[in-house]
Amino acid sequence: MDHVEAQILDRVARLYPDVFRALDEFCARHAAFVDTTIGVFDREVRFYAAYLTLITPMRKAGLEFCYPDISVDSKQVHAQDCFDLALAAKLVFRDASVVRNDFHVAGPERVFVVTGPNQGGKTTFARTFGQMKAFLMYPDRDFDLGRDLPANEADLSSDLELNVLLRAMAAGDEFLFEVAKQGIHSALASPADIVYRQHVLADCIAQTAAVRELYDVAVAAVTAERKVLEYVAQVEAHLSELAFRRGTLISAGLGQGNRGTGYIVRRQPEQTWRDRIPGRNKSPGYSFLVAERDEAGFRTLSELNSRGLSGTANALAHSADHIKDFFQLLRAELGFYLGCLNLRDRLLAKGEPVCFPVPASLAADSAGRSSLSARGLYDACLSLSTDAGTVGNDADADDKRLVMITGANQGGKSTFLRSAGLAQLMMQAGMFVAAESYTASVTAGVFTHFKREEDATMEKGKLEKELARMSLITDQIRPGCLLLCNESFASTNEREGSEIARQIIRALNEAGIRVIFVTHMYDLAGRYYAQHDRGMLFLRAERQPDGHRTFRLLAGEPLPTSYGEDLYAEVFGAADQTAPA
Repeated sequence: MDHVEAQILDRVARLYPDVFRALDEFCARHAAFVDTTIGVFDREVRFYAAYLTLITPMRKAGLEFCYPDISVDSKQVHAQDCFDLALAAKLVFRDASVVRNDFHVAGPERVFVVTGPNQGGKTTFARTFGQMKAFLMYPDRDFDLGRDLPANEADLSSDLELNVLLRAMAAGDEFLFEVAKQGIHSALASPADIVYRQHVLADCIAQTAAVRELYDVAVAAVTAERKVLEYVAQVEAHLSELAFRRGTLISAGLGQGNRGTGYIVRRQPEQTWRDRIPGRNKSPGYSFLVAERDEAGFRTLSELNSRGLSGTANALAHSADHIKDFFQLLRAELGFYLGCLNLRDRLLAKGEPVCFPVPASLAADSAGRSSLSARGLYDACLSLSTDAGTVGNDADADDKRLVMITGANQGGKSTFLRSAGLAQLMMQAGMFVAAESYTASVTAGVFTHFKREEDATMEKGKLEKELARMSLITDQIRPGCLLLCNESFASTNEREGSEIARQIIRALNEAGIRVIFVTHMYDLAGRYYAQHDRGMLFLRAERQPDGHRTFRLLAGEPLPTSYGEDLYAEVFGAADQTAPA
């Protein structure tokens, strides 16, 4: 609209303030709304845009691309002038030439055996063909099931109740449980790597049946419950040759000093019934007999056999190992996505929303620049543990280095804290999150400091244990991390506990570490609120006038009460009314 229309609209808004106020509130509530079709298109078109960005410099360098012809009947594979994309992407920017190769597999052929000198292009050719790498978890490396878990894994598992999530992903499969545990602690630090996994997971969601079937194939291959393609049959045929019931046929050449070289085991020619008749087999050649008592002769013959067989045995062993390694890796990487599908099915069956989060880069300094906004964020573990539905919460904590959460007892504060920690871990594992929408900066690590029960050994007091755990965290935490505190330092009086918490929060914030802190200590929260610092957000658990908890967290000033009398009345109210005077 032009300036005249704008002024007219402004005056109409003054005439009808309630209507336009309602419009403003509607826009604010749905500021993060994205039409489903547009959201799907935005997510899917990124793959094609990224691929075009990758191949454009290669096309300019003269490398050719084509659409493949795909057949559902023929198993023939044919390629001409193919090349390794990963290597070509590097060589093009160096103005270096890219070597191309052809290959052709037809008929009963199923296996490539590539040999030759070191640095001769064998691995590059293998990458070109597919390299038998899954690359489902990372764009450039394998998923390592043996990788060490973070040092604070036990605390994260206990405080965020991760085992509930992992059991839902595993669906009773111990292997999937271990894969899910490694995956949830991936801590991907690059938004590009997170989006890479999101795209793979989106494909798995679209082709759920195919993913489950492929996983079953990988499991069967690893556990040797059935033959994989015709490969095992071919190996058995080769092994039958190695029985040498008709003797050993080996070719060799003469090297320097007339020493044998180039020992190769040859396939025995098939014999007809005529060849088996004594005296009929008169093929040209020289032969010799080793006397029965000639130990040196038999030893020499055995050495010749060993030389000829060693290459064949090594080739078979390496081939079998590569095949098995591939299926083991495929099982692990597909297992993570299968776990995600299991979890998604459980949550959707309860009517809970899930979404792919939008990851933002980690701020490079301690200025407090960060992203954290959510709509309908809920605790997935709580949802999985109860038949009732969960209450989602909104948060607008962009550029907030401290989020202070206060309010009524049993109002949902700890649940929100867990939901924030779970969402961060799930996002940085490349998963969907339990929310309607979620945007957050990646973190260098998630740490938790939740209240604990008394020391069973009675060697340390509760405050001493709290301080010891915080000391351990400060030894491990670094700039860019996220710390979740649940009623920390409440084991001493409020004045001392608040002062301890203030000093720790100040030091962490100055080091570039974001903190989400749940507390009942009004002295702590009230003093921070009085600073009116834009880098802080204050949320309060909602309580209705009749004492009912909605489990929603709203932006609001801390109050000097946590409404403990509501719980007192709930527990002792009926007894007080019936007690004798």
